[in-house]
This record gives sequence, structure tokens and C-alpha cells, in this order.
Amino acid sequence: MKVAVLQVLPFVLLSVNADFNPQPCMSTNHTSGHRTFLARHVLKSSPETLDAKVWEEFLRNHSFCHRPTQSFLPYREKEEIDAVCSPAGGRLHTRNLCISRKPFSFITVKTVGTHLGSCNVSHVDRETKHIILACETIKDICVPVHFEGNPDQEEPRDDAPDCQSSPPASSWSLKAHDSITLLCFFLCSVLLWL
Repeated sequence: MKVAVLQVLPFVLLSVNADFNPQPCMSTNHTSGHRTFLARHVLKSSPETLDAKVWEEFLRNHSFCHRPTQSFLPYREKEEIDAVCSPAGGRLHTRNLCISRKPFSFITVKTVGTHLGSCNVSHVDRETKHIILACETIKDICVPVHFEGNPDQEEPRDDAPDCQSSPPASSWSLKAHDSITLLCFFLCSVLLWL
């Protein structure tokens, strides 16, 4: 029995998804997450036009051709976008995602042939909807690190808690994968002791 558990344990540990926190505004080791989010979705140089040719050039110049669907939020609204990860700007959606209290207007660009190295824009749409963002704490500030699509036009629920209203992640807080690792360590210790 001991041998079987010890053989299975490494696979359990490896299968745990540690890429995101179970709730918003928890600390993260991915300190570049907010910079990456801004570089992908909130750029000063993003075109305001719906002209596909202008967007093709923009995507090529920024090496964005590898992503088939991408959304660009207006840079002038950067502070309001960041505020989605605060009680004033957002409500809890699910997991580490918060949904904006107000709708945002932004541009979504779809490309075809991205797997072939092509950058052919098939659609450029201006959308107005509530945005859903993954929020994590970097340097003691809860900020967006990922843009999640909202194809069903979801809105914040009135009964949902504010984003950041969950207990703040302190130095003793455990992420889900930390808890599982500790549990596995404990079980191994007990089995070896028996």
C-alpha cells in the first residue's frame, strides 16, 4: 500500500494547476503579469479605427499575429480598467476573475491562418460590454493580469461581493497547490511512519 501511494503521489502533485489563484487579489509570483496584460490589451498605440488593413499592420508591428482573437481597451481608460480589480470598479465573477461594474467599449480583432504564420484580419468589431479580468496582487496592489472573454454578455450580479472583498492574501495564506503539497507531504510522512 505504501509503495502504491508513493508511486501515485508525484502524478497528483504534477497534475495540480497552479497557474491561477483560487480567488482574486491573492499574491502571485508572476510579477510581470500586469505589464504583460497592459502590453497585450491596453496600448497607447492601438488604432481606434475598424479598418482591417490598419489592424493587420498594427498586429504585425507588435508581433501579435499568433493570437486568433484579441481585444484592445482604450489606453485613456487605463485607470478605470485597473480599478476593475478594486471594490469601486468590480465585483467577484468566479475563481480569480472580477467583472466590471460598468460596461467598457473596446475593439476585438479576429485573425485567420495564425497557425501558418499569417496575419489576415477577418473581423474588427467595436464591442461594449462588462469586462472580465483576472486580478492578482503584485507589490501590494491588486491589478489585472488577464483579459477573459465575455461572449455571453454577462453582467455583475447584484449579490456578488466586491472584487477584493475576500480576505487579503497574507504571508501565511496558502494557495490551493500549496495546501495539496502539504497534505501529500503529511500523508507520505504518516505512511513512512507506519
